[in-house]
Amino acid sequence: MAIVELKPVLERLAGFPILTFEAGDIVLSEGGRTGRLLFLIHGVVEVVKADWVVARVSETGAVFGEMAVLQGRPHTANVLAVQPSSFYVVDDAEAFLESEPPMALYVAVVQSRRIDAANNALIEARSQIARFGQRRGLLVEMLDRIGGALHASA
Repeated sequence: MAIVELKPVLERLAGFPILTFEAGDIVLSEGGRTGRLLFLIHGVVEVVKADWVVARVSETGAVFGEMAVLQGRPHTANVLAVQPSSFYVVDDAEAFLESEPPMALYVAVVQSRRIDAANNALIEARSQIARFGQRRGLLVEMLDRIGGALHASA
């Protein structure tokens, strides 16, 4: 059993406004400050940073904008609709999370899963590079820096 079930989260969000985006629309812009949380209802989006697709997301309940809200900074990536997509929108996300501990816990669980996936990808990439005899190479050094940054920010 998950620490927070999706069904009650979606039931809680059911009263919030819904935003819909067409394929190619920008859902969130890197550098923007919306103060919003967006919870995917349906569709597919890509998270793009520095012209790289960081993630392709289609899971109902996926959360976007949480890093900016939790850290009080602008959005760090673009989120683009790949196909028609809709989201529940929480406009005053900070107040919402403060007043709704189960929802804050849900966002924390989603973040934890993302960090775990990033850590696993980093370890796998580092292992593959090491197998090719580049143990002290530039790529391994860069991966070590990324790993250090992930560790420092945890």
